[in-house]
Amino acid sequence: MTRLTQILIGWFVVFCLSSHVAAQTSGDATKEAQRLTRVAQVAQQQGRYEDAIKAYETIAVIAKTSPKISAAALLSAGNIYMEMGKFEQAAGSFRGSLSLDTGSAEAQNGLGEALG
Repeated sequence: MTRLTQILIGWFVVFCLSSHVAAQTSGDATKEAQRLTRVAQVAQQQGRYEDAIKAYETIAVIAKTSPKISAAALLSAGNIYMEMGKFEQAAGSFRGSLSLDTGSAEAQNGLGEALG
């Protein structure tokens, strides 16, 4: 896959995600978060880490009424950033996760590793 194709796919994903975010109700937000989780997991498995991160960060926004879901999404984004060696971005994601779920040992450990 060429770099241009990857960029176009990435922008398409962002466009699709942003169009779904606009008019969500609470129940729809949970369903959309579940759908985006699958999108993020597939993107990550295919090595499209930036797309996976965008999906997880979108989940954190649309699931704002469910702090546990938002925290888990930010935790996943942080883990991907760690895989990519982007430690500052990982720390930011882990901090965001901890602000929503202060008792998350995984987010605390991830933050420690990112700051390490």
